[in-house]
Amino acid sequence: MSICPICGRDKQDKFCSYHQTAYDNVKEMYGQWKTAAGLSWEEYLHKISDIESTGRWIREVIEFIMQQDGL
Repeated sequence: MSICPICGRDKQDKFCSYHQTAYDNVKEMYGQWKTAAGLSWEEYLHKISDIESTGRWIREVIEFIMQQDGL
């Protein structure tokens, strides 16, 4: 079985179930942020990572995305 590239747990799809849920949420919410605030994908990732209440798994997913995309 494959492992999550973020934490090493067994992965369900791209990530383990925890990071996959976080990833799905990040992608889903981008449409709303883009419409409301006109943010680019990179601006959005930086913005939500700076929010104090953003959870650990989402922060880890954002860090992974940014590393993968060279942001």
